[in-house]
Amino acid sequence: MTSQIYTPTQLTAFYEHIGLPSPHRHAPGPSSAAVATDPSKGLAFLAALQRYTLASMPFENLDLHYSTHHAVSIDPEVLWEMVVQRREGRATGAGRGGYCMQNNALFGYVLRGLGFEVLATGPRIDAAVEGGDEKKYSGWSHMLNIVTIGDKRYGVDVGFGGGGPTHPLPLLHHNPQRNIGPTQVVRYSHIHLPSVSPSEDKLWVYEKQNHSSEDWKPMYCFPDNTSFTPADFEVMNHWTSTSPRSWFTRTVVCVKWEVDGDQVTGQRSVFGNTFNRVVEGETVDSRELETEEQRIEVLEKWFGISLSEAEKRGIRGMGSALA
Repeated sequence: MTSQIYTPTQLTAFYEHIGLPSPHRHAPGPSSAAVATDPSKGLAFLAALQRYTLASMPFENLDLHYSTHHAVSIDPEVLWEMVVQRREGRATGAGRGGYCMQNNALFGYVLRGLGFEVLATGPRIDAAVEGGDEKKYSGWSHMLNIVTIGDKRYGVDVGFGGGGPTHPLPLLHHNPQRNIGPTQVVRYSHIHLPSVSPSEDKLWVYEKQNHSSEDWKPMYCFPDNTSFTPADFEVMNHWTSTSPRSWFTRTVVCVKWEVDGDQVTGQRSVFGNTFNRVVEGETVDSRELETEEQRIEVLEKWFGISLSEAEKRGIRGMGSALA
């Protein structure tokens, strides 16, 4: 994949968009590349970029419901215009995002432009994540960036929504990392999954544990040596955004993380007709949204997303619409 999709001017605008603190704002070009490839400095730079991106770029599928076209594009310039340019005149961190292949594609282009070594690969989602049988995996329907700094590799995901990793996760077997709140931890397992890969090749499984008393829950699995091209993701994106069997086409979702300094402290989410806000593992706000007016108000107040009148009308007659 081409490294120079976005210009240095655009990359500087991205810093501004996510509200990246000045100590992490390395000038795009040779300066940022020197930091990105430095084993002693690159991880802190990468972690800050991921953390503030999560707090600024929501995981959402609103274009499939609140629009005149009901379609999702992963073209880099379309993504730039929707996520960054649309924010003009609004506060830092306010504005649109997208679902997995949109957010991770845009973020991957940003990382490459800053000098990081990035491999994009395609995970399979565990069926339990979507309410099915655990340990039965979907076809390729997600996107993950694997970033190499020195001799270490990290999974970097800004497009999984609730339960996704909030910092670069080292590709190490059973190396739990604090994720959010006082109790949620995440890890990778490097194991053989005969139902997914009949060969003896092992796959990485991203797992989450909300409390130490609970079992580890698999979320998705992926190869670490298979590079997916933009054309691969176009095919995946088409099914995910058009199939009636894809929950994205049936349910409105919007998730945004809350950050305090160098820690991700909570998340706020809309899923269908439910709004939740969780801080440090505790639910501080939970309510059902009975009308479109209520959901639109929540999207603006808690996510900084202002929909046009045409976008608001776009959901009329759809199964995902509220009263």
